[in-house]
Amino acid sequence: MRFLITSLTITAWLSLGVVFGATLYTVTDLGSAVLPGNVDGGPTGVLPGGTWTSAYGGNSAGDYVGYGDIANGDFRGFVWNAFSGFTMLGTLGGADSWGMAINVEGAVAGHSTIASGYVHAFEEENGQMFDLGTLGGQSSYAYGINDSGAVVGYSVMGDGSSHAFVVNGGGSMTDLNSLIASNSGWLLTAAYGIDDQGRITGTGVYNGALQEFELDPVVSAGASFNAASIGPTVPEPGTLVVVGGALMLIGWAKRRKR
Repeated sequence: MRFLITSLTITAWLSLGVVFGATLYTVTDLGSAVLPGNVDGGPTGVLPGGTWTSAYGGNSAGDYVGYGDIANGDFRGFVWNAFSGFTMLGTLGGADSWGMAINVEGAVAGHSTIASGYVHAFEEENGQMFDLGTLGGQSSYAYGINDSGAVVGYSVMGDGSSHAFVVNGGGSMTDLNSLIASNSGWLLTAAYGIDDQGRITGTGVYNGALQEFELDPVVSAGASFNAASIGPTVPEPGTLVVVGGALMLIGWAKRRKR
């Protein structure tokens, strides 16, 4: 019973944090910003008709992702490994795509032009590419994915500024600035990586300077946290049922203890 109550308490805490905008991450300043670059190793060769390729991410299985040019000069994302060579990624309806990260399951995060010419973040899995949308502006870019399928990157807002985002496995895009303390002094402008403990790294503006940050999940009682558990800021009926049920059981247990 104690384990059940603890589990429900954690579930209720995470759900309430999302619903009511509680702080879910602490921010650590890692110093001057270092932007991501291409990775060592990876593919040899080029895409059909192309002249160059560059890898930007890899996984423990030896898969690499990146992009290169093709015969007509467009850019196209790819997955490469030593056994099957290049698998070229599609697009979201536009001409170009860029592969930026790949997890152990082979799911890819990146971005692609859409039919209008703007760029949208995507997650590609089992040959199907999903448009992750934006935070309200025209464009978004994905740079990191963890083994739970949580994707991070940044979205260009309506006013032209950039905000870092996280997208859960199959969920909606959430502004990371809404998940930190409102008085932190940070504007998180881009997220470039997320690990399986939910830690997120990226860049932001702090004290007027572009700095690198690390976001650490706020947890209690030794609970584990997965960024893929973060969903939309508007509660869904199922979320409210879980929260209400958890809180009722917690209250019942406290009365029994008296």
